[in-house]
Amino acid sequence: MKVKFSLYEIPLPGVHAETSRPQARVQSKGTIRLEEICSELRELGVNSAQIKAVLDATAKYMGKALVNGYNFELEGIGSFSLSLHSTLVETEKGESVQVEAHGVNFRYSPSLKEKINEAQFELIKQSPVHASLTKRKRQMIGYIETYGYINISKYALLNNCSRYQATKDIEYFEKEGLITSSGMKTHKVYVLL
Repeated sequence: MKVKFSLYEIPLPGVHAETSRPQARVQSKGTIRLEEICSELRELGVNSAQIKAVLDATAKYMGKALVNGYNFELEGIGSFSLSLHSTLVETEKGESVQVEAHGVNFRYSPSLKEKINEAQFELIKQSPVHASLTKRKRQMIGYIETYGYINISKYALLNNCSRYQATKDIEYFEKEGLITSSGMKTHKVYVLL
C-alpha cells in the first residue's frame, strides 16, 4: 500500500506574499488505537487484557521516568525525553527564569527509520484552487448532517485546505453560532447547533 499525500502551497516568511513553496502532507487513513493493536497481537497468542495491562503499566512508568529526569527508550521504536519551556520573569530580587514542562520530545530508532524508508508514496490529485469559505461551509454542514460531527483533520481533507485554514474556518463558524465543540484537544469534534 502506498502512503497518500497532498501538496499545499506554503507562503515563505519574509518574502513577497505571492512567493510560496509546496509542502507535502500525509493524508492519514486514520489512527490505530489500542483495540486494533490488541486484535493484531491476539493472533500471536496474547490476550487483550495482558496487552492493555502491559501498555498501561509502560505509560505510567514512562511518565514517572520522564518526571524524574530520565529519558525513556523503547527499542525498535525510539526514545522519549522531557521538553522544557523557560520564561524570563521579573521578581523583587531581579530577573529569574521560570521553567515548566512543555511536552515530550521523540527521537525515532534507526530500525524504525529503516521501516519508514520502505514507504512508497502516491500524490492525491487535487484542485489547485481552494474552495471559497461559503463552499467549505456547505461541505462541512453536509458532512455533519451525514456523519453527526466533524473534526479539524476531516474538515481540512474534505475542503482540500491546510490544517491552519481549517482551524481558522472552524473558529469563525463557532463565533458565528453555526457549530459548537465537544471533547478536548485531539478528540475535539464539532456539531451543528
